[in-house]
Amino acid sequence: MDDPLLRRAHEIRLCSTGIRELETVFPEEDSVLEASLEKALAARDEIAFTRILLAASDASRSVDARLLAKGIVLLADADILIAVAVHMKGDLTDGVLKAVEARWLPRNLEATALYLGVWWCREREVPFPGALISQLRMSARRFQNDVLAWETLVAAAEILQDENLNSIMGLPAGGTSPRTISRFLNEHVAKLQASPLFILPESTPAIIASGYTVRRAAPRVGRNEPCPCGSGKKYKKCCIAKDEERLQHSSPVSGLTLEEYRQNRERYLTRERLTEMHPYELARLDPTKVSSDLLPSLVNQLNMIGEHEAVLSLFQRLDFHPELVGHWGDSVMWAGQAKKKGLVRDLLALEQYRESHDDRLPLEVRLLLLEDDAPREFLDLIERTARGVLTQDGPDADLSELAFALLEGPYPALGILVARSAIPVCDELEGMTLLDHLLKARDKLNLSPTDPFERISDRLFGPATEQAESESRELKEARDRLQSKNKEVEALNGKLRRLEEDLRETQRQQPAQPVQRSNQQKEESEGSPQPSDNEEKLRELGQRVEYLKTLLKERQVEKRELRQDLRQALGKVEELQRSGQGGSSQKDEGSSQDAEERLLGDEVPANQPIRFPQFDDTFKKALDSVPKSVATSAMALVGEMAAGFSDAFREAKQLKTRKAFFRQRVGSNYRLLFRFDSEALIVMNLIHRKDLERTIKSL
Repeated sequence: MDDPLLRRAHEIRLCSTGIRELETVFPEEDSVLEASLEKALAARDEIAFTRILLAASDASRSVDARLLAKGIVLLADADILIAVAVHMKGDLTDGVLKAVEARWLPRNLEATALYLGVWWCREREVPFPGALISQLRMSARRFQNDVLAWETLVAAAEILQDENLNSIMGLPAGGTSPRTISRFLNEHVAKLQASPLFILPESTPAIIASGYTVRRAAPRVGRNEPCPCGSGKKYKKCCIAKDEERLQHSSPVSGLTLEEYRQNRERYLTRERLTEMHPYELARLDPTKVSSDLLPSLVNQLNMIGEHEAVLSLFQRLDFHPELVGHWGDSVMWAGQAKKKGLVRDLLALEQYRESHDDRLPLEVRLLLLEDDAPREFLDLIERTARGVLTQDGPDADLSELAFALLEGPYPALGILVARSAIPVCDELEGMTLLDHLLKARDKLNLSPTDPFERISDRLFGPATEQAESESRELKEARDRLQSKNKEVEALNGKLRRLEEDLRETQRQQPAQPVQRSNQQKEESEGSPQPSDNEEKLRELGQRVEYLKTLLKERQVEKRELRQDLRQALGKVEELQRSGQGGSSQKDEGSSQDAEERLLGDEVPANQPIRFPQFDDTFKKALDSVPKSVATSAMALVGEMAAGFSDAFREAKQLKTRKAFFRQRVGSNYRLLFRFDSEALIVMNLIHRKDLERTIKSL
């Protein structure tokens, strides 16, 4: 580490005192300070990057917001992002948009970045960019199951007041949500503007390791036992102080400090640790030191988080690995979807992999390589593919592939029209996925968030005329709920159309107001205004129309959630069919319930005190993976249990083999695992009932 500022950033502690120490060694020129930040960014050095940014914010030093385009992913949490972003110069909205568009971010970090983009435009009274509105709409569709990220987007929507975004989120037009998150965020931003370090402790915290399962960096030794170093002294008279210092830097590997672990992370790498690592940690790994059996998992992880440059570096640095040929093909596809034409060409230049790869390049990649340099060939390829679809011959005869490529490419409007023709001839799961991409394209184009083809799609994939006997109960229930919601939406649409027609007819009958009135008429009018019957009817009809529009927004949001539930159920059935298991019959359902009962013991007494709820990280992650309706029910149930409501503990039972833990039903298919003491209700996990036995064994 040849930069003294980066070296010093690693030596100080992440606390107010340490950050202020770092400020004392800052260079005088802002350009030199930014050069150090650029070095930290290039090295994916999250420690130096975060601490220097915090120190620069506290010292009122000028740092350009463009650094956030690649730097947001290095920041530990949303609070730090706000603390540094509100003190930066330049176009903050552009910086956060590039970060969100370029690579994967944790949901709360992405939502906070978008909120900051909206906040910056409001503070400077500049127009909200169309790209920002489009990204907010796309994020709103994805974050419905993440409570914290969703609330942050609600705060952004309240500032933005975009009708289409409000419609997607089910918020009233022109109004605000009853939630307090908007006020909280505004106050939080104001505090961080005044003092960016108020989120940090004043001095070194007792434990500074977080984000992984911590293993002791020093052995557990009794104070009065002989010191393990062999000095013959008691431990408290010898190495205890040194070991307590090491414990503050404990790592995921027993006996190693965090710094020791980071210096040779590849040696201790496992599949589990790969999935837990931050994007910048994965990008820093040396692929030549990673075990060959872990390389496929590493490539997959890097692709999913958008670290395509690190994927290219991996293939370039390694010798040819035949087992990575398929993953090379996936990497080309991922880079193509990210519109990284240069990276695609560099990957294709790896001749050994290209020669060994049997499959043709995805249509989306071939179009990407042609779209700017060869427009005629670009159109010819689209025409050839379309003809292949119509004649059903040739390798390009795939209508859904053409639709996906156009939706994600430079012609999304054309993609929407092609997708409408593809959905009816797709299988059910692919058709619903294509519909999601169609709606995403509408968000990109800032079109109305609902597409007329949604109604046709829901009829196609609603109640199947001939459902397989092996279809699971969960899938049937999902179909029925979606069909019921479709009927409700259709009925509301019919009422709205009739009311709007009545409103137009009443407006036509409204007499024109006289241009001039006598003084006597003016005095009578000003003294006691008397609205006509038509005016009263207009007001009433207008109110009813607005009410119905609000109801429709709410029902559309519910319908999207139900469609997502159906898609998840279809995915499970398809996975079971691929594995040869088929669906679950009602008999299987009953035997599954019997198996669950064998795992359970006594019922929980209904008379319970009030307790403070606490949430394990596993439960927080589980909320992301379940349908929003399940997450909402689970949170409501936790609130009732914490309040001591006796009804909330009905059907709650103790686990037979883990008597400190309890299980409660959330709907028919999900189970809440919890434990409690006299003061706290600790919520451990939210799982599907089929995973109960496996989860119990892991407790």
